[in-house]
Amino acid sequence: MNNLKVNSILDTSCSSYFGFTAKEVKDMAAYYEASDKYAEICEWYDGYLFGEQEIFNPWSVISYFDNECRPDTFWISTGSNEILGDLLNNADEELMERLNSLMLGQSILTTIDLNVVYPQIEDDPSYVFSFLLVAGYLKTEASSPAFPGTCMCKVSIPNKEIASVYKKEILSRLLKSNSLIFSSAYRIQKALFAGDTECLQEAFQN
Repeated sequence: MNNLKVNSILDTSCSSYFGFTAKEVKDMAAYYEASDKYAEICEWYDGYLFGEQEIFNPWSVISYFDNECRPDTFWISTGSNEILGDLLNNADEELMERLNSLMLGQSILTTIDLNVVYPQIEDDPSYVFSFLLVAGYLKTEASSPAFPGTCMCKVSIPNKEIASVYKKEILSRLLKSNSLIFSSAYRIQKALFAGDTECLQEAFQN
């Protein structure tokens, strides 16, 4: 095939077809007599932005209702999270600091190249956040053109489901380090889930 038109995560064309819209999720919740669960579904599986359209992860929403409306990490259980693992293996201090900011619910400003391919990450760390965005590990909040083929974007973690991936992968990588004893890992885990920045910084330093 030739001359295909690509609609990226930043394009508005067809943006409502990449997942469930808010109205569709509300209708599903009403059908399953679980309208009171809508806020919880938003916390766990909403947050994606395709063009200007708010989108829910469709697989996770379906799995949530199938699981008797109990939240879990459905999407991340369907495949491997080796992407994050590989990034952490080669992460420098600056990248870890920016990942830490994301885990604490903050946004970071970065250049996004939607044409990035995985092997480029090893050659240029600046591609990391582009890949995480197109792979579904980040969401865009605001964007503006930078130069042809790229844009400047504010990105953040979209929801609780994806936040749990970061926490799990980062903790598992830290536990493999000989210099990190179990008690320190436990303190890091507590700080992450409590959102305690001061305790997290102290635990990382230790």
